[in-house]
Amino acid sequence: MQTTFWNQNIALLFIIAAAGVTLAVVSYQYSSFTAAEIAKIASQDVKSNARIQAYDLSRILFRSIDSITANLQIITNSPPIQNNETESAQILLTTAQDSTSTLTNAYYWLDKDGQVVTWSNRNDTINQIDGKLDLSYRQYFVIPKERHLPYHSSEVESSDNVPRLYVSLPILDNQKEGKGGADNNGQVETFKGVIVAAINVSTLGKFLQNEILPEFISNVGLMDKNGIILYARNQSLIGKDYLGKEFQSLIPSEIKEQYNAILGRSLQGKANAEQITFDGEMTTISYQPVLIEGKHLWTLFISSPHKLASNVGDLIEQQKNFSTLMVIIIGAIAVGIAFLILSWNRRLETAVNSRTAELKKVNLSLTESNKLLAEANEQLKVHDKMQ
Repeated sequence: MQTTFWNQNIALLFIIAAAGVTLAVVSYQYSSFTAAEIAKIASQDVKSNARIQAYDLSRILFRSIDSITANLQIITNSPPIQNNETESAQILLTTAQDSTSTLTNAYYWLDKDGQVVTWSNRNDTINQIDGKLDLSYRQYFVIPKERHLPYHSSEVESSDNVPRLYVSLPILDNQKEGKGGADNNGQVETFKGVIVAAINVSTLGKFLQNEILPEFISNVGLMDKNGIILYARNQSLIGKDYLGKEFQSLIPSEIKEQYNAILGRSLQGKANAEQITFDGEMTTISYQPVLIEGKHLWTLFISSPHKLASNVGDLIEQQKNFSTLMVIIIGAIAVGIAFLILSWNRRLETAVNSRTAELKKVNLSLTESNKLLAEANEQLKVHDKMQ
């Protein structure tokens, strides 16, 4: 009977232990699932914010370039330019530069032969050259001269080795006579030169980076539609092809194929945000085309590491481990308490059995004593009768 009772107690202990382990496993699995879902939500939030930031930056860049283009249109049609008034034109160029100084670092006027006539802020580096500066070979002069159309460059080299982008418009004198192409009204467009706005790519990068919320950790990049890097945090990559060895040597081999595929898709003129993982760290690469006059000219990039998602995941992992540990500790305490209770029951049972045995012995002794007393009493009765 005692053995059966003890076996039942042992079985109860195993049931309690199994329940504790089961609860710990269930708690761990649930915490893992919750952590994964929260990390997924945080990751999607980072991805969504990156797309929004890329779109907003592309619109800011478009409006900034549009302001520069508007300045150029005003200048090219202004009387000082049309009438070759150099001093007045220089004041006009300086005023335009002041209005877009957050992005541009110079406006200058090239004549019909590509010679610099004057420029804004005559303390700029371009002013350090005495005499005429011939820029007739530059695309920002050649394209407006040949096509009579605005030009937005992907060129990053300049005479003083400072990487720059350029926006230029032709100076056209619409007359009924003269050489040049004819417009839709039958007038002759005489080419008289070019007005150019220069944008330092370093200034451009800082301008774009400053437009991002400080709370949103990310890096900005800019590439033209042909895959030439116009701006990157690593200044040595400016002007390089993303498929060239300089850029490719910096990409870890584990993600090179996936990363190049993302950059390739970004040149197709569509906006998207894609994720890439390296060394356990996830990063969202969001890209947005920059359209100038309806044409895909550049692609803006925002690279956003998932620091928020990682931090949330770490906190949830800590909470998960803590919860699991608490369940195990509670289970262990429950098993310990059950073991102590069973031990006390065993000792109590032993004490009760011992006292019962003693009482039985006492009862047996009393029975024998009573029997002896009865026999002695009978003998006394017999003795009395005999007397």
